[in-house]
Amino acid sequence: MNNSTATLRYSVDAWDCIVAVNGEWDRFARANDAPPELYSEMIMERKIWDFISSEPLLHVYRRILDRVRAGNSFEFDFRCDSAALRRYLVLRVRPLGGGGAEFETRTVRTEERVFQPLLTKDSPKREGIVVACSWCNKFKTGDDAWLEAEEAVTVLNLFDDGPVPKLSHGMCAKCYDAVVSAAEARAA
Repeated sequence: MNNSTATLRYSVDAWDCIVAVNGEWDRFARANDAPPELYSEMIMERKIWDFISSEPLLHVYRRILDRVRAGNSFEFDFRCDSAALRRYLVLRVRPLGGGGAEFETRTVRTEERVFQPLLTKDSPKREGIVVACSWCNKFKTGDDAWLEAEEAVTVLNLFDDGPVPKLSHGMCAKCYDAVVSAAEARAA
């Protein structure tokens, strides 16, 4: 797969249920060792909210969908890294008839990185959670501190006690403010 041109698409209906995904969805899932519950046959007809656990992310996605359903498209840059790659992507959300919305995620570029076991699903996990921002992919290292994975591993001493903590996703204040402002600007 050519990561520089990969484009994932999925659509939700007016009730926020996932009603369509393109073929790239499962190709991406396979290439990234996604668990079976994230393949297309398992996500269809489920609410998008079933896959977002962080309150700030829920708020942001609800704001984006409100703006899109008001007739405005939305576009924003973000990152979705793997253990071996930094992936720079663009999210575009556009209105569909009947209150639906199409999400399109396009890979703009990738950069190789030093392998980060923290970002693999198969690495043994210990108690505790490390939070990564769903937009910039930096890791929370303090109340308002967010660092790249390579720096966070050192600051948080993630490999000093053997297995790494579980990984969860949230949103740093900088990205939250930027995305909410962008969604509001598009509605103006």
